[in-house]
Amino acid sequence: MAMASTAAGMAAGATTAEGLAVAGSAALVATVVAAGSAAAAFVAAAAAGSMAGVGSAAATVGDLAAVAAAGTNTAIPVDTKQHLEHWRSVSRWVLAASFLLVGVIHLRSPDLFLPIVPGWVPYPRETILATGACELAGAAGLLLQRFRRAAGVMLALYAVCVFPANIKHALDHVPIGATHLGWWYHGPRLAFQPVIIWWALFSAGVMDWPFRRRYRARTSNAAIPPRGR
Repeated sequence: MAMASTAAGMAAGATTAEGLAVAGSAALVATVVAAGSAAAAFVAAAAAGSMAGVGSAAATVGDLAAVAAAGTNTAIPVDTKQHLEHWRSVSRWVLAASFLLVGVIHLRSPDLFLPIVPGWVPYPRETILATGACELAGAAGLLLQRFRRAAGVMLALYAVCVFPANIKHALDHVPIGATHLGWWYHGPRLAFQPVIIWWALFSAGVMDWPFRRRYRARTSNAAIPPRGR
């Protein structure tokens, strides 16, 4: 529901550091925690209709990732398996932090989201609370190797299941609190839902598309010895 606004802001941090390795897991964890705080500000600004606040929070997330990436002097070559797995790990931490944050919001303020629940959904308040619990469980599952693939599949299915609420929010111009969010929010929000589905599957190692094909093509070409004259 509020997932994509949070995830989009946090995803900006990962893409800012493309081509570089994050300097150690401790730096990555610290960056994700700080990005979570910035993402919370992003959601609050969006709910308040403050474009300046949204821009400031998103910029903060990008700056955090740039700082973390600058901590290393060694760039990982593009199109290698190491590079692919590195960014899978980064995406997994960012996605887990996003689901953790939004899950807490759904559990703490379920009534805020009642207006966007479709009328055919039974027990709407309980359903919102259940979504919050699913988000927290999915975030934990992504970080535990034993449950990672199952968590990725379930989070992808979850993103499909909550999409009707996002559609209702946009088409019926339903306010959150006293704030009406325009298409500057709803357009990117709806378009980002397929990205969340892919993101859950990619970060959990369920799928490699579109990167694996590129990696295989590069390694296949490298395996062919040059032809002599």
